[in-house]
Amino acid sequence: MKKLAFLVALAAPFFAGCAANQHSTKDNWWHNHKSVSYLTKESAQQLQAAVAGQSLTLVTRSQQRYEITVSDRYFAASGRDCVNAQTKTQPIVVCEYGEEWGVSRSFSQFENSQGAQ
Repeated sequence: MKKLAFLVALAAPFFAGCAANQHSTKDNWWHNHKSVSYLTKESAQQLQAAVAGQSLTLVTRSQQRYEITVSDRYFAASGRDCVNAQTKTQPIVVCEYGEEWGVSRSFSQFENSQGAQ
């Protein structure tokens, strides 16, 4: 019993440190259901046929517009077809989620804006 109490006492500062290092929801927005903005059917159809270098206007169901240039297409480890694209101000990723396509923030954008942590 004393060994268990000792181990708990050793582990407590570690877990407290992990809890204190959590970022705000704003910083970790991709961890919730609002991280993907789904495209209209018309935009999804355009994207499915897009090739690298092609410029498109994508519209989400919430009517947000993205003027993009397709950088490349790839098959993600998650099993999704995806497209790396660039807007005038930021890189984005557009992936297929079942029958729908959705826009999310590029990890490289997060990495560049946050720096090493």
